[in-house]
Amino acid sequence: MRYAGVATQTVGVYPDSRKAELRDALACAGVQRVVSLGGAGRHLAAAHGRPWAHR
Repeated sequence: MRYAGVATQTVGVYPDSRKAELRDALACAGVQRVVSLGGAGRHLAAAHGRPWAHR
């Protein structure tokens, strides 16, 4: 967890089987989300991109 901290929002983990093993230590370091490697884009919220929100 040397480089993980409160400024680290998302960490991608590979293989998936290691997520559970690393999750608590990453959270204690301040990481906000732990996802499968390459999976960060699939979890983006649409709240800021809805076309009707700006009408």
